[in-house]
Amino acid sequence: MAGTAAAPRSHGEQVRSLREALTSAARFRTRPTWEALCRTAGGDLLGVSPQDRVGLLIAVEKAGGEGAPLLSALLRTGEGEPPPYVREVVAAVAGGTPATAQVLKRWCQREADRAFAVYGIPSRTAPARLALTVDGRIAAPRAETSARRTIVHVEARASVLEVTPLHEALRGARERRNRRLVVGLLEQAEDSIVTLPRPEHIKLLREMRTARDWLNSEVKRSKRKRRTLVDPQERAKRKGGTLRDARPLPGLGKKKPKKRKSS
Repeated sequence: MAGTAAAPRSHGEQVRSLREALTSAARFRTRPTWEALCRTAGGDLLGVSPQDRVGLLIAVEKAGGEGAPLLSALLRTGEGEPPPYVREVVAAVAGGTPATAQVLKRWCQREADRAFAVYGIPSRTAPARLALTVDGRIAAPRAETSARRTIVHVEARASVLEVTPLHEALRGARERRNRRLVVGLLEQAEDSIVTLPRPEHIKLLREMRTARDWLNSEVKRSKRKRRTLVDPQERAKRKGGTLRDARPLPGLGKKKPKKRKSS
């Protein structure tokens, strides 16, 4: 009997999974593409049109608290630029529309830094959001000697993946010999490494190489272990003989039948 196809998720479920995936990306200090994000948030989002993405992302931002960083700003294209549709999300939520791609890029980079600060563990005070002028330019910074800033407090959950940078999480998974976790972190690292600052890029690249070497050594060790666990009879056959060829131990041979006395 054919398996039953999974029921399509509701709009609310998609929004929740998107927000969780973007929050996780912020903890890792990574900026995923939409395709990479869908690996965590759900494959049913891969076919969503750019316009529908805008609606989902606006709902994601409205679910955040006042003063929360714009998580949509973490998204990037394969070339490392903010996707054009993020401009519509900024316009709907942040009270201004970036006039050019360069303005959008600079604005999103600041929001990404804010997300890294707020959702990192331990969290730290986020820099101020860049204000946009009426014509969509970055407003000149104002003196903030006594200005109060809104700090968003994020509930921390006890998880190694949420409290450490990606290269440290990868090393920790390797040291705990968690092969499945290492493989998953390597996939995420391949998507994220191009967006990291040079010092973190170098650390992650070094750890990725070490992790791959470790995985290869684990495969070889597993093969050797299987060879040592081969059945003894099977091993004897491979050497050219069987246990039946061996001479019986004294006293263990077949007994001769007793002769009957003639009557």
